[in-house]
Amino acid sequence: MRISVRLFPFHFFGVSHNATSATSPPHISTLAVQYFCDNLLFIKLVLSATKDNHHLKNQAINQFVNFFWTILCFIPVLIYWFSNYTYWLYIFILFSLIFALLPGSIFRRFQLNNSTAFYERLGVRFIQKFVQNGTYVNRAIRKNNPEYKLIKDRTQARQYLNTINMYERYHMLCFIFFALTFIHAFISQRYIAAVLILVVNVIYNVCPILIQQYNKLRVMRIFK
Repeated sequence: MRISVRLFPFHFFGVSHNATSATSPPHISTLAVQYFCDNLLFIKLVLSATKDNHHLKNQAINQFVNFFWTILCFIPVLIYWFSNYTYWLYIFILFSLIFALLPGSIFRRFQLNNSTAFYERLGVRFIQKFVQNGTYVNRAIRKNNPEYKLIKDRTQARQYLNTINMYERYHMLCFIFFALTFIHAFISQRYIAAVLILVVNVIYNVCPILIQQYNKLRVMRIFK
């Protein structure tokens, strides 16, 4: 079975593949729900079309978790900028991108601690239950594939370290952008929006950054 599903969210911004709509775009929250449903349909198609392909199933389950948190946490930020559009949006995006592209030698300095116990005291093991490649996701995967392991050898460990670094940079980028958006909302006296953005920043960025730093320490043990 061949699957052809458009994943890039052109419709999320009221733009079609061929041309920009001449009419006013729908409300951004409606488009966010539509984007989530489109990707949920894609995941369902993958699961039904790849009954014997455990790798694709694993990816689909993890992507579902990823889409869920992304849509849930981006909605307040997107709605805020949709309602309060200014040139500051582009300045904040540019600054966030520059920060995320810092050299690895500088980026490593943001590691809060070199002890896994430090992160465990912050509740990282509890947070891990609800994220991609986390406790509940791995448990669901092992129901159909009991031999599943995220890391099987040193080669996969090195690959996973690269993935961790990518995730950490992505969430650091989002953390800076969300934080700047929070400051803008607070200064603009949009206090409810500011509080919501602060909360989703902790959920979507602070928690994953802590998880990635914790995972990095655990994976590095393999090479010692």
